[in-house]
Amino acid sequence: MDTHPNHLTEADWLQRLQEHNLDALEWFIEKYKPLLLKTIRQKVDNPFDVEDIYQDTMVGLLDRFQRGSAITAPKAWMVRIANNKCVDYYRKKSRDTELESFAAWIGLGDRLSAIDIQHQASVVSEVLEVVSEMGSGYREVLAFRLQGYTAPEIGVRLDIPANTVKSRLNRIRKQLRVYFNPDID
Repeated sequence: MDTHPNHLTEADWLQRLQEHNLDALEWFIEKYKPLLLKTIRQKVDNPFDVEDIYQDTMVGLLDRFQRGSAITAPKAWMVRIANNKCVDYYRKKSRDTELESFAAWIGLGDRLSAIDIQHQASVVSEVLEVVSEMGSGYREVLAFRLQGYTAPEIGVRLDIPANTVKSRLNRIRKQLRVYFNPDID
């Protein structure tokens, strides 16, 4: 059998892939690139996002390959990773929307959504710290509020009057506004 890469069969490439040969991974990536892009395009409309997700998929493939993942069905393996990257994309987009909504709720408007991801994580940490200092009753109310429950629904879940929930939410909102912008009264 000729071992020159141009004369290898798909079965030969699969064998090399299972031996963790990087050239084999590149061969399968090239072979299935159109399928991977089609898979991503079916889930994402924005062409710039498609390209970003494709690049994330490539990083994911290389990462899993380097970790020694057993690859017996490369096509399915690659498509699954591409699909997972699309799910990650929508989760991130959803988290960003939730954070913007939360920022609007406490009166920060667009300022929170304009900051970078790393800073957003520290802001969320600060919010949790501020609310933790207010007591467990406030933490519970905020946790349910962030999950989308209304004041009456939170009241039922915590067995407290809806007006108490509203009062706690208002106090949380005021405390966070003061914390993030001390000039606000």
